[in-house]
Amino acid sequence: MARLQQLPEGVVLGDPGGQSTASLVTVYTKDTSYFNYIGVVNVFPMERYREALLVYLYLNRDSRSDPVAYLKNALHMTASTNYTAMYEDLEGYYADIPLQSYRAAFPRVDPLILAAREKFLPEIGEEYRSLARSQKHVRDMLWERGVRYILWDERQYPEWDVSVLAPLTVLATSTDITLYSW
Repeated sequence: MARLQQLPEGVVLGDPGGQSTASLVTVYTKDTSYFNYIGVVNVFPMERYREALLVYLYLNRDSRSDPVAYLKNALHMTASTNYTAMYEDLEGYYADIPLQSYRAAFPRVDPLILAAREKFLPEIGEEYRSLARSQKHVRDMLWERGVRYILWDERQYPEWDVSVLAPLTVLATSTDITLYSW
């Protein structure tokens, strides 16, 4: 964080929150987080939340080529991840399904959720294809949002592959955390 404090202010693309470094950016620097899960309730519009899910699916090397298949598989697992939690929050919001319906054990069997999923997963897939049509398109979109830095915690998010945002410059490292700029 000390290195980030020395740099010009900007937006930091880091993890979605709740796990690692997301809150540190806004607490210890004058920078803004591109997305922070705890900001959903009062800071970020739902469109940004939706966009953030797509960006995180793009960074995830396991989901990049087919995010719909990745999400379908992950949603049938026995534990929630940041990716599935973000997806389900959005699915419930757009389908007007109460959040408590998503608090049941995995996998989801509620007919309302399953019906919403049949509709919403393809929508997310289409939006993802539009966003991820090229590396340049993703970079340009993030640049328009003010993103100047990427903060990656490799221990928390080993599935990320930030090389898709290249060229990047390493500004600082600390154990498993790397700060990049472009």
